Amino acid sequence: PAPAAGCVATRARARSALFEAARAGKDGHADIEAEYAFRCSTPARLRELRVELFTAFPRLKNLQVEIAAPGGQTAVRLTPRQRVARW
Repeated sequence: PAPAAGCVATRARARSALFEAARAGKDGHADIEAEYAFRCSTPARLRELRVELFTAFPRLKNLQVEIAAPGGQTAVRLTPRQRVARW
């Protein structure tokens, strides 16, 4: 989140069958469902979220991002070329 919004992560959770396969030493493909929550001291300044997972995981092809913000809910698909969700 933008530093001007003064956000602090309050929750982070990820689930996937891929995690179990990795623990067993297997390679594979699976969806990963992740949930993040932030509490922001100045939420009006939070208008976008930059996702850098594509840098950390170069084989990642896309992310379906669902956003619940004070102004409403929206969804956006991010890709290595489009890494910013705006609302």
